[in-house]
Amino acid sequence: MTRLLDRVDWDAVQAKPVLGFSDVTALHSVLLNRGLGPAIHAPVLHSIPVTDAPSLAHLWQLLRGQDTAPLCGESWTPGTVEAPVVGGNLCLLAATCGTSAQLDTRGAILLLEDVGEPAYRIDRMLQQIANAGLLQGLAGVAVGEFKDCRVPEGAAWTMEDVLRSHLEPLGVPVVAKLPIGHGARNWAIPLGIPARLGADALELL
Repeated sequence: MTRLLDRVDWDAVQAKPVLGFSDVTALHSVLLNRGLGPAIHAPVLHSIPVTDAPSLAHLWQLLRGQDTAPLCGESWTPGTVEAPVVGGNLCLLAATCGTSAQLDTRGAILLLEDVGEPAYRIDRMLQQIANAGLLQGLAGVAVGEFKDCRVPEGAAWTMEDVLRSHLEPLGVPVVAKLPIGHGARNWAIPLGIPARLGADALELL
């Protein structure tokens, strides 16, 4: 996706729903920055066969305009906040830092998830987005699944420890273990739309 962004005539792009995750995070970031979309972090056609039934039911309810259940997780830092959700795949957010596609996260709930990245790369990418300013001025952080993101064998620390070391000092509400990511659990979440984060949940408003 990052190969294509600079070739798009954005002035000719019409607002329409764009569903996807993973590499589509780069496209979503540009759409959000330009007020286009709506952008929806959601399963794509090739991932639907491996997406579980609750995730699919949530997606269909969302697309039909029906009320959806909150996404349940685990609060790592206290507090409740209402703000738009932005973000997606950490690797793509880091890859767009310093480019025209870098996401504007100010005043937002930042969604983070990833797959197959060793712990040292997750640590490095979190530091990169911090250095680029993506962790400044946040309203909160919503942490999805970090699937198959392994720590070295015999390590006395976990992937959760890596994430907490970067996110807890921000002083904003953090809810983790949300059913968003590259696994069978991948509940759709509209980006740029106000949501409530806190009390172990992420809820659309």
